[in-house]
Amino acid sequence: GVKEASDAGQVLVFNAFKVKSWATNEEERRLNEALLDMDTRSVIVHRRNPLDILTCEIRDCFESVHGVPRGYPVDEKGDPDNSCFERRKKDGTAHKTMALIDLEHLQENLEVASEYPQQMQRSLSEIGLQGGSIIYFEDLVSHEYSEDNLDRSASAWQNLL
Repeated sequence: GVKEASDAGQVLVFNAFKVKSWATNEEERRLNEALLDMDTRSVIVHRRNPLDILTCEIRDCFESVHGVPRGYPVDEKGDPDNSCFERRKKDGTAHKTMALIDLEHLQENLEVASEYPQQMQRSLSEIGLQGGSIIYFEDLVSHEYSEDNLDRSASAWQNLL
């Protein structure tokens, strides 16, 4: 379990924000207490590009967090596509979900997406988890695009782990 892994000095990685989607208030409270008791270090891994974030959220059918239309997912023909998050589990066929972006609200949606990491830091701080350093996904994988980026990726992975 979690306690045994922590006692053994192992690194435990999980998505705390996914836990919030299924946990009851009591379960979430107990989890927060356990994390504080284990002297947990929080880290936020996020994308740097707000347009990437917006596009991904539209394709996954995530609801707008601020009530402003963002767009909707479409297939290759431009027809609405409701595969949502399940699109990630496709068997590799030619199915491709795209995002039809609401251009009227694009600037506002990009500004909101840009603030996600700072919002996450505030949420972590509210439950007592200090730190919450932000690590960008692009830094973690930059070595895959050029060997010159190996130091950048290694540094990001060291901060993460």
